[in-house]
Amino acid sequence: MAWQILWPLILGFIRSEVIEAVVSHRQMARLLPDDRPRTIAKAHAIGAASSSCSYAAVAIAPSLFRKGADFAAAMAFQMGSSVIAGAVDDDDFRVRRYDGMYVRGVA
Repeated sequence: MAWQILWPLILGFIRSEVIEAVVSHRQMARLLPDDRPRTIAKAHAIGAASSSCSYAAVAIAPSLFRKGADFAAAMAFQMGSSVIAGAVDDDDFRVRRYDGMYVRGVA
């Protein structure tokens, strides 16, 4: 059980540090500059594509904000990465309740 919680946290902190080290403030401010619907949708899509669990998203979202992303966009990233997560048991495609939503998918 501890390993199931620990590895996503480690991955999230590593991704967070990569963002801190590699992405400039100007690049992040250009990518996620404001809270317009297009920017929020882009942040949500980036979060979904990152396929982070909610533990990792909690570590990454503050890094996005510190690097110049709009606060709402950083939160949309966090929601996008955690809502998409699904669960698979015994190679069976299942629907699970996760973060208040019913989702289908593969973790």
